[in-house]
Amino acid sequence: MTVRAYVSHVASNRFRLRIPDKRGLDDYFQALGQVLAARAEVSAVEVNPRTASVLLCHDGSLDLATLARQAREQGWFELDLAAPQHPSLDVLVSQQLRQFDDSLRRWSNARLNNPSLIFVFFTIFLFRELAKGHVAPPALTLLWYLYELLNRPRS
Repeated sequence: MTVRAYVSHVASNRFRLRIPDKRGLDDYFQALGQVLAARAEVSAVEVNPRTASVLLCHDGSLDLATLARQAREQGWFELDLAAPQHPSLDVLVSQQLRQFDDSLRRWSNARLNNPSLIFVFFTIFLFRELAKGHVAPPALTLLWYLYELLNRPRS
């Protein structure tokens, strides 16, 4: 079985590898850390078996393609140079809101969407609060701002 690895973080003169299949295997990460630390262009190696990661600090001359080839040849791992992209929380929430909006439009034959649903909710809430003699705009204002923030156009 080929062990898959990917680059999760890149900065000048360092990068972090993730090897999820070997999570928790102290012996594997210690041995891999020693092999990588022996490379001339590597200045420091930090391994963390609990997070399945290897942080490599180098002098700037370390080539990922060469490292990937050598790791594959020596049987350590298969490095996927196209690292998976993990979207941020606001992107995930925004995607879910768009999917909900699309479903709502299909279900209502394009009569309802997220803003109209929020408008209906605010209107009902407004009359409910007015009937009680309460005025509570800060929470509603913040909710609306949050909605606007999550649905802003991406640049």
